[in-house]
Amino acid sequence: HTSFTERSLYFGICGLALLLPVIVAKLLWKRPVAIVAGLAVFAVLLMMGAGTFTRNSLWQNEMLLWEDAAAKSPEAPEPFIRLGEIHYENAQTAYTESQAFARQEERAAASSRREDAQREFGFAQSFLQKAVEITPDDARLRNILGVTLAFMNKREEAITMLTEALRLDPSLDECTVQLASLYEYNPDDPANLEEKQRALDYFRRAERLEALEPGARITYALTLARTGNVGGAARALAPLDPANPNSPAAEPMRQLTPLLEQLQTAQQEYREVETASAGSKESILAQIDYLLADGQTLQAFYLLDRFVRYNPDDFTAWLLMGLTRARVGGAEKFIAEHPVAPVAPEGAQPAWLQLARRSAESGRWDAVRTYLEFAATQSDVYASPLVTFSDLAIELKQLAVASATLTELTKSQPENPLPWLRLCDIALQSNNLPQARRYLDEAERLGAEPALVASLRAKAGETPEEEKGRSRTILD
Repeated sequence: HTSFTERSLYFGICGLALLLPVIVAKLLWKRPVAIVAGLAVFAVLLMMGAGTFTRNSLWQNEMLLWEDAAAKSPEAPEPFIRLGEIHYENAQTAYTESQAFARQEERAAASSRREDAQREFGFAQSFLQKAVEITPDDARLRNILGVTLAFMNKREEAITMLTEALRLDPSLDECTVQLASLYEYNPDDPANLEEKQRALDYFRRAERLEALEPGARITYALTLARTGNVGGAARALAPLDPANPNSPAAEPMRQLTPLLEQLQTAQQEYREVETASAGSKESILAQIDYLLADGQTLQAFYLLDRFVRYNPDDFTAWLLMGLTRARVGGAEKFIAEHPVAPVAPEGAQPAWLQLARRSAESGRWDAVRTYLEFAATQSDVYASPLVTFSDLAIELKQLAVASATLTELTKSQPENPLPWLRLCDIALQSNNLPQARRYLDEAERLGAEPALVASLRAKAGETPEEEKGRSRTILD
């Protein structure tokens, strides 16, 4: 009410339209002049009608309307924000449809809609970046742009944008969840422990903000489990009623069940040993094992550090110390302090391989690699450390970790068929038969054992002629 708007002209325009015929009738009494004036008025009305028609056509299409506004007002953020939001919504729709087609195994349709989604995300990014340049302090705008960048696989740019959005507005719960998801999985380094710990910090923050949707809560729980906190994972799933078979948490809880059983077993063994011989070596080791299984790494380390000083040759203590060091990112320090492994019990796996397995079960893949590569310098028993590493990852269903390592092997050992065979096995587990066949063809070209090739070929099938000409591509 205090500023001028075009609406304030409406009644005035109506009055002028009513007044003009009166003026013409009173003043233009000569017929020739009246005809000329009438034609002029008709031309003006026709021109104005055409303009109105054009304007209405423009206003019927929201996209065209905002594009016109952006062209006329390049310094105003609103048109760019709205255009970015429209393209972002279109992209989300296309992405959701592509996932639905993929679940129905309609690959051509899924691929087409994924391309549509990426194109729309690209348009959204360009408009939203322009809007951010105009209004750099808009947290919500940065959040939308960050999510768009994440969908476009521009992970580092997305993290930077979302972090700034959260700095501007710490209450942005969606931004917190998105950052947690981005840190939880890094396709270039899926075993990165530091980023997983950072992801947990954001998940905990989102939980405090009561912003964890079921999907994000499940990811939070599985991340806790992969970092060794199985009890915390079970508690994170509890609000979703995992005992209900129809709950989305039912399957994740089923995956956690063996680990929870190990935790309960460790707790029970500790209680039994403590009751039978409190304060004994066996009791202390059982307590340490239970604390590690429950994710209480710091308490376990204090007990273990004192125990190892008095029992330096105890194999179980050596194994638990290596696991504890792995959990706090100190694998190299453990190797420096305990380079010689005690003799493993008869009939058990070699010492370093046992330590690598326990570290892998706790999700400490950086430590697994460090231990295996060091062990390979000590004995031929640990030959091909990266192959052993990938085998452990495949066994524990960490296919992204295995795939990244095997991809590295194909580059460092280009004549070795074994990584290609392992990649074929991963592709088969993912039900990606065309990719499995390409990996298998490469392994066969490099002279893989015919019996292994034949067994995998029975699962993957023969390579069709139209696939043979394609370049081989390694997919994460």
